[in-house]
Amino acid sequence: MHSDIQTVSTNMSIGCTSNTFSSIHNDDKNIAILERDISGLSHEIDVLTSQSTKFRHKGTVQDISKEIKEVFCKQYPKLHLDFIKLLKLFKDVTGAEEYEFFLHNVTTDMCRKFHTDLNDLRMLCTYAGPGTLWVAEDNNCSKYSSHGVNIDKDSIHQVKTGNVVILKGALYPNSNPAIHKSPSILKNGVTRLLLRIDTNETSKFWS
Repeated sequence: MHSDIQTVSTNMSIGCTSNTFSSIHNDDKNIAILERDISGLSHEIDVLTSQSTKFRHKGTVQDISKEIKEVFCKQYPKLHLDFIKLLKLFKDVTGAEEYEFFLHNVTTDMCRKFHTDLNDLRMLCTYAGPGTLWVAEDNNCSKYSSHGVNIDKDSIHQVKTGNVVILKGALYPNSNPAIHKSPSILKNGVTRLLLRIDTNETSKFWS
């Protein structure tokens, strides 16, 4: 275990360097969180969040990075570099050949119930608005069913805005997938700027 990794639950790792993400491959981990300060991106985030943003592209890291540069470089010079950086970090973790990159503004309640994803690994970053909610090991997947799970509210944690999370899904080998859900925002009129990156091998299950 790397020295930058802290633990608030046995199924997660959290740290301030990208080394934190390597722990997602451990059998006892299904969530890894990279802590970071995105205050330097705040102006570009505010502008992008105020618009109707929806950018989706599939391909290799090189393909997606080229498209990101063409679409975002001129108006969002800092953000576009951050997007590419996260995409490359995800490649380092997954080793996949192709990905699906999806950046969009969210104004509705997306996934209202706690669930697990039908994929291998997924990266999420909420640039604006409240972050993803996730469940500690006390309510792990062994208690989960199609009827849902009775979750102790003290076991529910939330990824901070700007932090990057990798979630283990049900298709990861010998997986105990992370239980999570989207925050409720509709009643508060909040807009989330959400980045989601999947390996293209498993994106077909949710596209």
